[in-house]
Amino acid sequence: MNFSDIVKVSNSLVVLSSNGIYVASASQHKVFIRIANTLQIFQIFGCVDVVNNILWSADSLFLLCVLKSRSIAQIFSLENPDWTCKVDEGSAGLLNAIWSPDSRHFLTTTDFHLRITVWSISEVSVSYLKFPKACANNLAFCPGGRYLALLERRNFQDHLSLFDCRLQWTILWNITLNTDDAVGIVWSPDGRYILAYDNCLRYQASVYSVDGRHLCTYCAYKPAQELLGIKSISWSPTGQLLALGSYDQKCRLLNNFNWTCIACLKHPVNKPIDPSLGLSPSGHSLCANDEVDRDLTTYRAHRIDIYEEFRTNGSSDL
Repeated sequence: MNFSDIVKVSNSLVVLSSNGIYVASASQHKVFIRIANTLQIFQIFGCVDVVNNILWSADSLFLLCVLKSRSIAQIFSLENPDWTCKVDEGSAGLLNAIWSPDSRHFLTTTDFHLRITVWSISEVSVSYLKFPKACANNLAFCPGGRYLALLERRNFQDHLSLFDCRLQWTILWNITLNTDDAVGIVWSPDGRYILAYDNCLRYQASVYSVDGRHLCTYCAYKPAQELLGIKSISWSPTGQLLALGSYDQKCRLLNNFNWTCIACLKHPVNKPIDPSLGLSPSGHSLCANDEVDRDLTTYRAHRIDIYEEFRTNGSSDL
């Protein structure tokens, strides 16, 4: 077994490129680009201050560096090392920055979520997204990258807006959500649905179609019970099932036909959990035990029977 030489990095900033060819690391104000399989230095870029975060574009041709102390974002090109881009947010501050899926735009968020700015590195243009809500998961791109969903806060109410990324970030629609204090939005893998969920103090999840129609609002408890809310969310690969994990140590599965709970899986805290538990890559249910329909395509996982299943009245079998 061979080991490489020790590479000095700052802030644990080591990021592999999307294509797996390069690995970027930051040490103080310098960024090193290395070949992944040999760790030979391919390029060295210098920033104006200490680097706080580095992000690869989806096509692995550009590298975005975030310098929070200076409220600056710098971009470097692997194809043309002489080309550089620097964005200074000034007194507004720089909270974070992300790439858009097309790798030709990047978004910066100012301190206190005052606004989100969309910068184009190909057309040298700027667009502004107003009223972003102050939460970590306030925006999400659809799987194809065509649309951007933004969670907003207007007039003391939660709003959801959809933008077309190919039409100069034009807003397509804006709707008022029925949430009290939404903390995030999630797209379904097929790009048909957008899920908005409330904070940890209220169990509520609302599903909307891509054209802004409200499809359902799911709440596991009565309002008078006032139990804790949703902790984690995961869509099945096909988008047909939605898993909602909550603070009551249960995982509820909803189907996209009528958005009802078809199964409630209890999490036993006194038994080990197999990491292979879940859905198959095709979205089929994993085989729970030997008492299943032999004609049903399933995938077997070890010790999956540690989950106790509580089906709601009138729900269909998985």
